[in-house]
Formats: sequence, C-alpha cells, structure tokens
Amino acid sequence: MPIPLLEVKELKKEFSVGPVLKKKRVQAIRNVSFTIQKGETFALVGESGCGKSTTGRAVIRLIDPTSGTIKFNSVDMSELTNKELRVMRRNMQMIFQDPYASLNSRMTIETILKEPFKLQKLYSEKEREEKVISLMEEVGLPSAYRKRYPHEFSGGQRQRIGIARALALSPELIVADEPVSALDVSVQAQVLNLMMDLQEKHNLSYLFISHDLSVVKFISHRIGVMYLGEIVEIGETESIFNNPLHPYTQSLLSSIPTVEKVKRERIILKGDVPDPGNPPKGCAFHTRCPSCMEICKSVAPVAKKVGEQIVTCHLYND
Repeated sequence: MPIPLLEVKELKKEFSVGPVLKKKRVQAIRNVSFTIQKGETFALVGESGCGKSTTGRAVIRLIDPTSGTIKFNSVDMSELTNKELRVMRRNMQMIFQDPYASLNSRMTIETILKEPFKLQKLYSEKEREEKVISLMEEVGLPSAYRKRYPHEFSGGQRQRIGIARALALSPELIVADEPVSALDVSVQAQVLNLMMDLQEKHNLSYLFISHDLSVVKFISHRIGVMYLGEIVEIGETESIFNNPLHPYTQSLLSSIPTVEKVKRERIILKGDVPDPGNPPKGCAFHTRCPSCMEICKSVAPVAKKVGEQIVTCHLYND
C-alpha cells in the first residue's frame, strides 16, 4: 500500500459542558482511526451527533484534538508551530454545510475568493483577479458575476462559490462537511458531479461527511460508519452496501428507500442514542443492538479485520 495522504490514529476530542461549577467532560469522538489515500474519497456516515463534523474539524485543526495523531503527507501536525500550520493549511481546505452562512454577506464574490490569496500573501492584485475568473469558470459560474454578493445567488450557486474558495490554494485534501444536505435533490446531483470532476482533474482527496447513504454511495470509495463518537466499521463502499457486518451498519442500510423487488429486511432500533456524557459500559451500541450478547454489556470490542472490512463488534470474535 502507498503511504496515505492522511493518517488518523486514535483521535480523541473532549469538550467541557454544563454550568461553571458543575462542568463535565464529554467525549465527542474517541479512538477514531482511518487513512485517506491520494485521489480517494473517504466518507464518514452516521446519525446526527455521532462525531462526524467534530472529526472533520479536528483533522484540519480548526479545533485541537485532546489526544491522538494526525499525519498529513507523513508530517505529524501536532508538532507544527502556528507558522508551519498556516503553510500546511494551504493543502487542507473545507467546504461547509450551509452555503449562505459560510460566505460573508458583506463581501462580493471576488473579495471572498481573493481572501485565501491575501491571507497566504500570494500573487499580485492582477494575478488574483485572473485567479478569481479562472476559479469561477472552473465551478461553472460566469466570471461576470464576481461583483455580486452572496444573497444574489441560489443555494447551489453559493455552494459552487464555497467549492471555488476551497480550490483557491490548490489543496490536496478537502473536508466536505454535509456539502449538499441543504440543497434540492436535483442540485445535489450537479454539485456532486462537479466535485467528482474536480477530483479527477486535480487528483483531490475528500473526507466526505454525510448522513445521506445514497449520496455517500454515489461519491465515495470507502466508508467509515460512526456511532456515538467511534468508528464501528470501515470498508470499500461496495462491500459495505453489499455485506454490512456491524449491526448498526445493517440497520442504517435497511432504512434506505428502494424500488427494487428484493428489499433488505427493515431493522428498527429500539431506544434512543445514549448520552455521550455518560456512554454505556462495554460496547456503546449494546443498549440498542438486536444481536446484543452478555459480553457486549461489560467489555468494549476491539477493531478486527473481517475479509476486506474492519469491524468493531463481538460477533466476530475468534
């Protein structure tokens, strides 16, 4: 296997929540490990609140992880100074979920797209203008619109602007946090196709965060399934959809609407997602798992390779 572009090992992030005198530590993510190869799309999926977005923000150091290692091109990012991290960030960009909130409403599109160049002190003013025109054309927007403001664009057009901004510094990795969830279905397809075309053209790698399994199946090469801050299964997209191993993955896939004659048996989970501030002992999923065994209630399972997939579940103990 080639050296991965991104290597995340045992990533953990804790937050302090609650009143000042009664604060408690909540583990948003724990023991999260995965790799992303050059030119690959690795997707994180799971229910709201499972830690997908926290993982994405920690990966590019928008928030500092509590522990664990993040290596980008074999460089440990925790060892970088602020100046070195600023340079490294040229290669790591983010596309946000809300294409309106992520754009400054007081700036024209031209000013927004010039910002990365100004922050990194790149190019002359004339070269920046040429770059803006090139970026807008690359994402399918007329360059004549560059003097307009974000509110003058549709949601899909605003997300194209967000993609153009992420592309500005020619990154190797883009973290896309629910980039199409706020868009109409027809527009979603256009934006996803654009992202795939840009990936092929620039050999981009994506960490794609989504709760929509249909979207993930369309765009990703590999999938990591998250539950309550942990990755419970990792595998090739086709393998995950055809042969899900973890009971949680099986329940997620059974909920996808289908028009096929042969339908997957619907698995309905009981109860609610546990409080991340007070997770269950043993396996975090055991309180809702239809295949729960006695060992699941007291012993946390470890990740193991089953075929080409990695699954964290006692069902696959030797």
